[in-house]
Amino acid sequence: TKTNSHTVRATFIYKAKTKQEDLQVSTKGLHEYFSSHAFENPDATHVVIGIKWGANVAATFERVVDKHDDVKRIEGILTANFAKPTFGISGNANLKYNNEQKADLESLTISFSGDVLIENCPRTIDGVMEVYQKVPSMIRSLNDGKGQQLTFILCPLKQIADMTKFERKITRMVKEVSEQIINRIENIFEQMNDEQRKLNDFLDDINPWKEFLPHQWFDLVKKKLSNFNEEELKLKRDLSSLLVAIRSNSAEESKMIELIDNFSKHPCSPESIEKFFYENENIKTKIKTLKRISPDKKELVTNITSIEDFIQDFYDNDVYLLHICEKWQQEDEENSLKQMRYFINLKKNEQDTQKNKAKFRVIDYDLHSCLTNKPTNSVIYYATRATIKSKDFYKESQSKLSRKQIDRILTENSMLTEQRLKDWHQQFMKD
Repeated sequence: TKTNSHTVRATFIYKAKTKQEDLQVSTKGLHEYFSSHAFENPDATHVVIGIKWGANVAATFERVVDKHDDVKRIEGILTANFAKPTFGISGNANLKYNNEQKADLESLTISFSGDVLIENCPRTIDGVMEVYQKVPSMIRSLNDGKGQQLTFILCPLKQIADMTKFERKITRMVKEVSEQIINRIENIFEQMNDEQRKLNDFLDDINPWKEFLPHQWFDLVKKKLSNFNEEELKLKRDLSSLLVAIRSNSAEESKMIELIDNFSKHPCSPESIEKFFYENENIKTKIKTLKRISPDKKELVTNITSIEDFIQDFYDNDVYLLHICEKWQQEDEENSLKQMRYFINLKKNEQDTQKNKAKFRVIDYDLHSCLTNKPTNSVIYYATRATIKSKDFYKESQSKLSRKQIDRILTENSMLTEQRLKDWHQQFMKD
């Protein structure tokens, strides 16, 4: 089972069947095969009346990728190769794929499991096919050529009891759990697998950004996943124990129905996980914000004791500091978005210049909560010569031209004087 959505995982099973042995169950002489003590064993529910022999060999291909689209693409290549393999069981494997597909397949790790020992695990699909071709000959040395026991054919003890017609009173009868209950249990297992995958995906999304997030946020998700795994194991044990109790007639099926009906309140239910994601939407929002501001993470600050001390390291540079935090974004989202967009545009414009000496950094007060003298909302500080010149560069830029803006405009308009430019700008702001 895949634990997250970034894992390529596909298992293909080669099945070889050799023989089926059956016990012909009839009333005559049946008592010779069965002991009455079996009917008094509280853990016994069925008896084996047949065995299918052979061997199953499973090859599992696995790899972790960055993009979910890659998962679908690579699993599609695997499925296509195994769905219609161009080889006969006694012939030679001759699978064909292009260079890109070959590179994808060669990057997969291959593991084997099954009923025969694979001495040298292959590293390619062609190698897997060669192993599959050898399975029939490998079976010959197992149990006189029959191989391993693959399937046991069962008969309910209740049916045996009815056929034997024991005169003694049987105090315990085997009960069959309804198919509807079994289907609902399987559905719960599938739901828990899906929810576990969602939590693992969430943790995988956080991992690349965890050094830029408060450690409490990361620990919260890890704890949730750990608790989920514990609760999942406990629920599976409870279901298993109750299932045995019902079949041995020591518990009523209504208890199982009650347990299933209450699953929506269980910590592993989709409702519980959806609530957890809703309550911690701020983590996803923060990662989305950081990705937008600094996709390569270069502008994100992890260590800082004070703003004044921080800018000392950039004495010869113009420094732009974007101040953000979750609280400000909730209280004034419009301003936060404006400041962020302006910061991104400043950075882009600076990168387009030849000098490109300005430094851009993001101060996140969710991460650096101990910083003092912090602003009251999201703003951009501008500093030069290790001195803060503006504590709201965006707002001030709307009312007056910066030195860089003046120089850029004058360069592009040689006939224009600086004073004339300033007069025009002031008149424009008044209008």
